[in-house]
Amino acid sequence: MKKIIQPSKLNVILISFAFLAVLAILPGCKKNDNTPTPSYLMGWELNETNTGISGAGIDKNTLPLFVPPASQVQYGTWYVAKDTVIKEKRIELGGIVISGGNITFERCWFHPLSIGNGMPLIHNEQKSPATQNIIRDCDIDGSAIDKTADKGLGTSAGISSENIVIERCNIHHFGSAVAIGGNKPVTMEGTYIHDLIDTEYNPGEWSHSDGFTIRNFGGTAAIIKNNRINAYNNHCTGAFFLQATWADSYFDHILLEGNLLEGNGYNVIIEKKNGNYGTDIRAINNRFTVGGFGIGYVAQGPGWAEWQNNYMNDPSQKDNMGAIVPEP
Repeated sequence: MKKIIQPSKLNVILISFAFLAVLAILPGCKKNDNTPTPSYLMGWELNETNTGISGAGIDKNTLPLFVPPASQVQYGTWYVAKDTVIKEKRIELGGIVISGGNITFERCWFHPLSIGNGMPLIHNEQKSPATQNIIRDCDIDGSAIDKTADKGLGTSAGISSENIVIERCNIHHFGSAVAIGGNKPVTMEGTYIHDLIDTEYNPGEWSHSDGFTIRNFGGTAAIIKNNRINAYNNHCTGAFFLQATWADSYFDHILLEGNLLEGNGYNVIIEKKNGNYGTDIRAINNRFTVGGFGIGYVAQGPGWAEWQNNYMNDPSQKDNMGAIVPEP
């Protein structure tokens, strides 16, 4: 009788590794399409070719028009049903409400033809979604709106929401780009904001623009990481603007890391204004291009809890590390 040789533990481990390696190269053996792909680019590396639909390797002009169910549209505004997942579509409605929660848009081209005066394109209508929404690899593009005819465009925003993740998007041609609030965690990462619009919405009264703003936030974390925010027009306030605007306004637990902040307003602002803010506002490893009023300021309150490794943006230097930027 032949002696049966049992495989050693080492052989079992080696065979297992080999099996996994074969699975990794077989066609169709890839991770679930819903799994987010992390952005390895820093904010100063972003542009229109590596964010949004182009960054996902798709020609936006090939995307079919999406028409939502008539039952979900009221007076031109789409009230998106909870648990909705939309991928690789062109969406032309001028108002999209995502308060239903657990809504995902991936590789979509939001291309509204008009927008309500002072209204955001994508918002939760002051109703906090119970489950987090995701907007990933999308173009949020207001360029089709005629600002000479639609004078409220300068008072509009691309996204104004709570309980949301915004990843690798290309947001442009709105009065302001992103406004965040609420009491649940939010993330904006790998997103390029640019070409903000100002309009004279009343004679002698011009809109003002913010790239990213928070006026009220009580969540455990707002993570603003590896974005490029270019707030540039004749009436820009700031690329990154934190203001406790109202008496009951409060914000805290905000991280600003790995971003490029630029434009012709201020780059970073913290204002106590009529409300208050906490002691956990941090800025780490950001880059700044000053084209207007300056780096920024703090108006009352405790200011930055941490200000570390922030530099002027200098593409000729390693990691774009120009002169160090002192805490404003």
